[in-house]
Amino acid sequence: MSCGSAYERDTVKKTLLRLALAFGGLVIGLVLAEVGCRVASPGGATFVAGALVGGQDPNLVEVTPRSRRLRPNVETVHSSLEYEAALRTNELGLRGGPITPRRDGELRILTVGDSFTLARQVEEDETFTALLAEGTGGVAWNAGVDGYSTYEATEQLERMVRDVRPDVVVLSFYLGNDLRDNASGGGPPAPIGHAPRAIWAEDLAMSLGTRSALAAHLTARMLLAQGADDFRFQEHRDEIAVMVEPDVLDRDLEATRRALEGFGQACQSARARCIVGLIPPAYVVHDERAAATYEAFDLDPSQADFERVARAVAEAVPAGLDVVDLSPALQEAAADEAMYFTYDPHWTAEAHRVAAEVYLETLNR
Repeated sequence: MSCGSAYERDTVKKTLLRLALAFGGLVIGLVLAEVGCRVASPGGATFVAGALVGGQDPNLVEVTPRSRRLRPNVETVHSSLEYEAALRTNELGLRGGPITPRRDGELRILTVGDSFTLARQVEEDETFTALLAEGTGGVAWNAGVDGYSTYEATEQLERMVRDVRPDVVVLSFYLGNDLRDNASGGGPPAPIGHAPRAIWAEDLAMSLGTRSALAAHLTARMLLAQGADDFRFQEHRDEIAVMVEPDVLDRDLEATRRALEGFGQACQSARARCIVGLIPPAYVVHDERAAATYEAFDLDPSQADFERVARAVAEAVPAGLDVVDLSPALQEAAADEAMYFTYDPHWTAEAHRVAAEVYLETLNR
């Protein structure tokens, strides 16, 4: 009896030891994988993780039958794996401080556009909007809203003219999804549906992806693996295809031309100097990501022609407006600093600084 008990105890000890070793090996493997993802900073199409990792405060945006805008007087924090930034809105639902009365000789700036303008990935004082105010000695308000098309940005300008009375308006035009959004009629396209998938796995990835580079990397892989069965994959493919397939550019360009004409008319009505800033995607600035990005969406990298897209949009900007392609300055700065996040398709604080410098040079001409 005692021999049997000793044997059983020895067996249990060995089993527990094996389990402990296995668990320890798993932990070490995960740690090494996490370190590898952080150190190696895998590029390519990992930016698609931004569609799943890190959420937006549901109280930040209000949707009406005619528009989407930020709620007034909100304070929140946006966080993801690579950043944490506070965001506040004023009485008009613009990011930043309250609207102030005009002072004599004061330069007033309004920035409009989508998520590159709102820039909830960086702190308020790191946005190009705030840096423009600092560089000019004027005041600036950020009227960006995630997902805005050029049509919606123009409507935002028209709503804000009376209260802000801007002297300068800067429109951010993202040479990724803005062409698609304009062609879809003003806002993001409706979802085309999902194939059945493990929702619990996606929810887990979303949660872990804000803390772990490995989880964010796997999240990107998961979305890419779902392919056309996931509307977010299709949205990304549509905006990337414009670089590769001339017929996609031709299809979407006419709507953008009309949208930019409307923006020009709004600028004339506001009696403001307007600048259209052309914003390149991450894989254009960090060209080491390009081939892997195109291939992830079954597109031929050898057929990519970003210059064709930038040139077509620049030519669609009405006469009398300044148009600035931010690509050269961002590409030059990218030799020393990351201009875009790895798991998010937006600018780092350093890229906002570069953009502000380009805009200031334009204003000083």
